[in-house]
Order: sequence, then C-alpha cells, then structure tokens
Amino acid sequence: MEKTQMKYVRLGKSGLKISRIILGCMSYDPIGSHLSRSKTFDTANIHSLGESERILGKSVKGIGAPRSSFVIFTKVYGNIPPEDAPKEANDNPEEYGYVNYRGLSRKHIFESIKASLERLQMDYVDVLQCHRFDPDAPIEETMRALHDVVQAGYARKLPWSLMHALSLPCSSDYAINNNLTPLISMQNYHSLLYRQEEDEMLPTCRLFGVGTIPWSPSLVESLADRARTDTRRTVRRTISGLISFRMTKVQIWSLSIGWLPTRLLASLSSHAYSVEEIANKRSITMTQLSLAWLLTKDPVAAPIVGTTNLSHLEDMIKAVNVKLDDEEINYLKEKYTPKAKLSLTNDLYSLDFRGWLRYPLVQARCPRMVPAALSGDSMAGLNLLLQFALEYITAASVLHPISRPSGLSRSFADLIGPSDVRAGAHKLYGKYQSALTSSVRLGKSGLKVSRIILGCMSYGKKSWADWVLEEEEGIRQIKEAYRLGINDPIGSHLSRSKTFDTANVYSLGESERILGKAIKEIGAPRSSFVVLTKVYFCVPPEDAPYDARNDPEDFGYVNYRGLSRKHIFESIKASLERLQMDYVDVLQCHRFDPDTPIEETMRALHDVVQAGYVRYIGMSSCYAWQFHMMQNYAINNNLTPFISMQNYHSLLYRQEEDEMLPTCRLFGVGTIPWSPLSRGVLSRPRKDRNATHRAKNDRWFSTLQKEEDPNMVIVDRVEEIANKRGITMTQVSLAWLLTQDPVAAPIVGTTNLSHLEDMISTYIVI
Repeated sequence: MEKTQMKYVRLGKSGLKISRIILGCMSYDPIGSHLSRSKTFDTANIHSLGESERILGKSVKGIGAPRSSFVIFTKVYGNIPPEDAPKEANDNPEEYGYVNYRGLSRKHIFESIKASLERLQMDYVDVLQCHRFDPDAPIEETMRALHDVVQAGYARKLPWSLMHALSLPCSSDYAINNNLTPLISMQNYHSLLYRQEEDEMLPTCRLFGVGTIPWSPSLVESLADRARTDTRRTVRRTISGLISFRMTKVQIWSLSIGWLPTRLLASLSSHAYSVEEIANKRSITMTQLSLAWLLTKDPVAAPIVGTTNLSHLEDMIKAVNVKLDDEEINYLKEKYTPKAKLSLTNDLYSLDFRGWLRYPLVQARCPRMVPAALSGDSMAGLNLLLQFALEYITAASVLHPISRPSGLSRSFADLIGPSDVRAGAHKLYGKYQSALTSSVRLGKSGLKVSRIILGCMSYGKKSWADWVLEEEEGIRQIKEAYRLGINDPIGSHLSRSKTFDTANVYSLGESERILGKAIKEIGAPRSSFVVLTKVYFCVPPEDAPYDARNDPEDFGYVNYRGLSRKHIFESIKASLERLQMDYVDVLQCHRFDPDTPIEETMRALHDVVQAGYVRYIGMSSCYAWQFHMMQNYAINNNLTPFISMQNYHSLLYRQEEDEMLPTCRLFGVGTIPWSPLSRGVLSRPRKDRNATHRAKNDRWFSTLQKEEDPNMVIVDRVEEIANKRGITMTQVSLAWLLTQDPVAAPIVGTTNLSHLEDMISTYIVI
C-alpha cells in the first residue's frame, strides 16, 4: 500500500481524526472516483434530495475498504419530500402538506437520520451535523434528541453548521450542563474573502474546544478568473445559474458579500489578485494558497472542498504541505475589507427568484424590474433579479430584526415604497407563513400538529359502543380526511400534518388497528403522519369476560391498568403492534395513577422515549396539581417532560381556565382538548341536541351535558353568531377554542363525512 500524502487532525477536542482536507459531496450526481483520494466525506440529506448520500454510500461500498476506514459526515434539517411530491414542496414543504419534514424537532431528527442511513447503506454516520439552527424547536428538545441518536448508535459525534455565535454556547452549555453528548465541530462559512467568523464564532469554538470545518473555502481563484474576463458576460452567466438552482439563503448572503456587479471588481478583485501574486511567486496554485492560509487559522481543523474535476482534487490535497510565512499572511490580511455579515434565520429556507417576481405587489411596485428580470434578456434585468433576492431577505428581516443584515446599503423600502415596508414584507412573506394557519407547534416542542386533530374513538367495534363505525367505514373516513387535504387548493390541516389521536382502550385496541391499517393503505411515508395514542386503561385478552375491562383485578388481570413501569412498556408495545408502526409520535397518560409513584411513572415514560418507541409524551385528564408534580419531577431529574395536555375544555366547560391552562402556560405545554363540541351539543340548536345516534347511546353525553345546565344559554348564542356570520355552529365553537392560550388543536371525532369537512374549514374562520 503506497504512502498517503494526506494528513490527519483531531476534530476539536474530540478523539476523532479526520482528513486535513474533507471532500464535500454536494457536487455529485455522477459517481466519481474522487473517493479514493480522501477518507473523510461530507454530505447532507438535502444535497440532490438524498441522491448525494446514495452515491456516496454506493461509492464507499464499491471501494471495498472496511467501514472503519472512512469518516462520514451528513446533516439534518432540510426537507426531502416523497418522490411524487410537487417540485415546489422542496422549498415550501408545509404548503404542500409536509409538516415536520424540516427543522430540528425530535420527530424530524430521528426520521431524517434513519432515511440518511438507508440511502448511505450504513449502520451509522460518524458525524451528524445540524444544517441550520432551528428557532422553532427548543434547544432542550434538539440536544436531547441528538444525544439519543448517538445513544441509539445512529451517529458517533455531533456538530453544528451555519448558525450565530450566540446560538453555539446556548446549545453547548445545555449539553454540557445536562451530561448530554457535546458538540465537536462547526461547519461555517470562512475564507480569505469572508473573515467575520474570526470576530465571534472562532473564539466561541476555541472556548468550547470545537473544531471548525469551513465550507466553500476557495472562492478566491474563481473570482480572479471572473475578474480577468468580461464582467457583464460573467455576471450574466453567474446569475443565470442562480435562476436554475434554488439557492439557500446562506448562499445568497455569500453572493451579497462580493458577487454583485457593483462590488465584484471594487471589493474582490484586488484581494483575488494579491492571492494570485503570492501564488505565482511560490509556484503554487491559488487554491493551494487559499486553503493553506485557512489551515493556519485556529481552530480550523479541515476545510470542506467540492469539485467535479480530479486534477483539482489532487491540487487541493497538496495544500496541506504548503506553509505560509508571517509576511505572506500579513500581506493577505492587509488587502481584506470586511463584508456584510452572514445572518441566518429559518424563515426562508430556499429562494425562488422568479416566483417572487410574480407577486402582484412586486409587479405593481417594480414595473421596471419585473419584465426584464423574468425574461432574463438584459443585464439590467439580471442585476435587478439578484438585487431583489437580497432585498427580499431584508423584507424578512423587517419582520425579524435580529436577522437584518448589517451590510446591505439599500432597504426594502427602496423597492416598494417607504409606507409599505412592513405591509409589503408581510404580503411577500405570507407565502412562507400561510401554513401557520393550518399547523401549529405543540406547546414549546418542535413537533407540529394540525390545528384540528382527528380523534379516532369513533372507529372500532359496535360491541364496545353502538355508535362507533367499524373497520370498513372507519378506514374510508380516515382516507377521506387525507383526501380532503390533498385536493383542497388551499390545503387543509389534515393534509399538512395528518394528525390522529387514538388510545389503547378505544374499542379495546380496535381503533388503533383500524388507524394503522388505514395509514398503511394510504401509502404515504410514516413521517407524514403524527400519531398520538394513550396508556392507562385495561385491554384484557379477547376471551376475558366483558366486565374485566372495567375491573381487571377482580378477574385476575393484575398490572393490566395504571402507570406502572410494567404496564407502560407492555401497553406501548401492544399499541405499536396494532398500529403496525415502529413508534408513535406522542404517548399520553390517559389518567393520573394515584397507586404508582410519580418517580416510577416519569422514569418509565422517559425510558420508553429512549427506547425509540415514542418521540414525545403527554398527559390527559388530571388535576393541575397532579400535572405540576409530574412535570416538575421530570424537569428536576433531567427526564423527558410532557409537551401536551389532553383535557376537557369547551365553551360549556371552562373550569380548565382557572388552574390547568395557567399551569400549561407556565411549562410551555400545549393543550389539545377532547370533546370540544361537548359531545355535539355545541354543533346544533338546543332543540336538536338529541338528534344523533351517538347522543342517544353515548353514556358520556348525559354525564357531561345536562339540559338543566345554566350554561346551555351559550348554545343559543353560538347559534346566533353562526347565523350572523353565515357559518356553522361547529365552526364558531372550534374557532373560539382556537383563540384560547395555550390551546394548540382541539380533537374532533365524527361518524359523518360532511361534519368532517365542516370541522376542517374551521381554521379559515379564525
């Protein structure tokens, strides 16, 4: 075996050694032989929508060396919708029903790494990187999920990529203080042409012993090439490439640093020429000089390079042997002019320039710009197209000032008029925010659920309750709920997150079985659905006496009910078998168990999450003081906390607003009320309260709603408002509930498809 010219270095303070030059695989659609030159490779789930990972995995297999010979990096955050999804879903997944397909929620992290491993044909990756910081997911949830990914063996190490320096210590401190897996690296944008990272990010990384692995480190040579050619022709080609490739916001910010025509020669050429000058003196390439300079910076471990040319790769690898003296380093430093600082949020994950320009507001305000930019025929149009992309991000920063770039000389007002700054920003920005009307984060967690959750208590066996729908009709309704969202041009909430609530006790497990079968028959990926189930009640064997379900111990079925560790584990395993799933998104305690110590229950629930059977946990139907005790124990002992409370809350039962809702707000817990229509009483006039089959046969109906209840006058007022608005009583009742903080989503059940459509339309009323 010939001696390698590659050198290796520890990544930060970790024990992991990586190549001094990392090969980035974003460039690969064709299979290349580049892989034999380096043994450290960086890819991402989002690169070519997973194809880059597949190619890398196939190539590694083809080389035939042991898996331990390679160091593989991949990333999590971005969205990879199903193959049959519209192209636009790549950039705006929630608009097309793909909620929880992006970000750093626990649900997405686990589903993303499993999909990456399948494409890579590997059992683990060495480093799983967070591609972006996610302000919508709590740091606690993200860091615990990443830690659990490591504990499960799916990844060995954890780093970050593309974030503010202020976010890194928040994440690292939380991990360190809670004995979780720490971060070992930061993949940031850092080069001779962008050195702002040296102000905040690099010192922060040194403080935590984190190594940096900069992306796009050798832009200088390509810029020098552009400076030597016709600028207009080069910029035209550059921007034309942008139009055909949906650039991330980070890449567009990198363009704002130096690729605008007005800055190209003035700001970059002199620096590029200085690199060329030193390279010529040393008889090395500009690429080698640029990389050699970067390797002198502490704590840079290894730059990530990408190429489609083998000779360029050989050239880059030789950079590890180039040593710069102090005079050369200072000469390069003197030529540097600070640029606009990269500033990242997740409000606009990807940008489609031409799509923006078709907004009526933009066309009305920018008549000079739109025709030329859309046609791409003139230099002015192309320049304005790129400029508008940058100004559009400024529009987002109007709404989110923390992300406003300091280096942009013009404001959004210059394009659409000073009086319309905020209104215009909202209108343009609305396309990316519209999904908020149909999906919502569950409390402070990163999990998004539909604004209206379909309850599956109505599907099961008539032997359990006479009013339920059995398998054939139940599956038809679940499929119809799915279909409603797929075909609805504005997109219903069910298509967006496809959130369903069931319980082990509903029809003694039959509800879970029907839901699982319906989801299988729909054929959409498991990641498209959010499934909630419950644990507490008894589901006795099929041959058990009927009364055993209510009094299991009287018939010898001990430990078949409650929140003991034994029952929790046995119940969730049985639920997963009925659902035909590997995990549920939320496991809820159906009741508080006074016979089991809180310590045992909370540790068992935590361990169920750690085992991968469950992503999150929730509580249902208990007193506020009980919930407070359980949640406090989890928090104080670094266990998995509750993210939801399924309580009884409606216009006719508002006692929850005294104690439970304030408690949930205190803990950042979202509520998902059951029976929000009070068993249908709030959906029809008082005279028709007993009109349905369920109203006549549901024992809970008479228990929850008595005719002599003085609050029944509220039903009349609901009817009055509905008539005035020209909407249904159901929509009024649900819309009211959705205004209550911290209500995330009411759980509705129905045996009538027309009622289902009525409920789905509620979010338009809000």
